[in-house]
Amino acid sequence: MSYLKIKAALETHLQVFGADNIVFGSVKHTLKNGQSYLAPTFIPGKVKTVLLGPKMPKERTGFFQINVHEISDHAGITKVDALCAHFEQGQLLNFDGLDVHLGKTELKTDKSNLNHTNIPMTIAWRSYF
Repeated sequence: MSYLKIKAALETHLQVFGADNIVFGSVKHTLKNGQSYLAPTFIPGKVKTVLLGPKMPKERTGFFQINVHEISDHAGITKVDALCAHFEQGQLLNFDGLDVHLGKTELKTDKSNLNHTNIPMTIAWRSYF
């Protein structure tokens, strides 16, 4: 399976973005109170047959969600704008020979409280294997 390659391509591209703190779910972390960070989540989606035959590649789609945690709305929206430019629709990522096509980017409702913002941003992706 190549879901690991898709995840690696997306996470590597996020690391190239240059954020100070990226919190991956599989790594133990301790953040200071009020510290900004990005929390990515890989979400596999539907599988579709595009060519007939038992060994033909299938189209696989899904989402890469990045929760943007910042200390203010302005800082959160500024970071989201920069991430949207970095994960541009139509961009092609590659990891270990597997291509990942980026689709549209959407924002969900801000889950903030009085101390910080939490803006979920989803990036659609598709790949064939």
